[in-house]
This record gives sequence, C-alpha cells and structure tokens, in this order.
Amino acid sequence: MSAAKQKGTRFESSLLPLHRQYWPEASRSPLAGAADVGDLILPGNRLFITQMKNRVKMNMKEWHGQAQAQALRAGVSYGLVIHKRMGVTAPESQWATTTVGDLYEMFCAIEHGVPWRPRVRDE
Repeated sequence: MSAAKQKGTRFESSLLPLHRQYWPEASRSPLAGAADVGDLILPGNRLFITQMKNRVKMNMKEWHGQAQAQALRAGVSYGLVIHKRMGVTAPESQWATTTVGDLYEMFCAIEHGVPWRPRVRDE
C-alpha cells in the first residue's frame, strides 16, 4: 500500500469510533476504485455518504465532485467531504464540507422528515 493510501486509511480509521457513536454498525468501505460509494459504511443512513481526505493541499471542487458521484452510486442524496485539520487529532474537530444548499436540505430532511430523494445536482 502506498504511503498516501496508508495516510488515508489511518485518517478513516481514526474517525470510525466517532461514527460508531451514531451508527453502531459503521465500518470502513472496501476499496472499490471507480465503483466507490464513500469511505465509511453507515448502516441505516439513507441521507449521505462521507468522502474523507487527509491532504495538506485542499481541492474542494474535486473532492465535492467525488462525493457527489459516490452519493449517486450509493443511491443517497448527499455527499459530505470530511477533511483533516492539520495538527488536530480529535475526530470531532475535523472539517466537514458540503454546499450551503445541501447543508440546508439535510437539516430540513432531518428536522421535518422530508422524504429521502436521490437527485443529481450540477455543480
């Protein structure tokens, strides 16, 4: 495994216990290449996937595009990018990024029970 993949695996693994507080059966997704559907499997979550990044140089447009493509393949509505804050180890203190529109739609879906709906969005 390359050094970059090892770094990514460590980051994903460091976030798994936090995710298990909310999804007790959460697990890391197997590597799937072009068929990737997110970095963690969150059983019962029909709203979003997580795309995790541990890189010094950020490329939010590319990462968000990857997350949206993975969400579409997974049959969920949203892709959420979770990325490493350099020098910060606490899992709950890492960054999470999505569009403002997607964020508000997720809040409404949770608060008002808006039905899940897969959709494609042009970015």
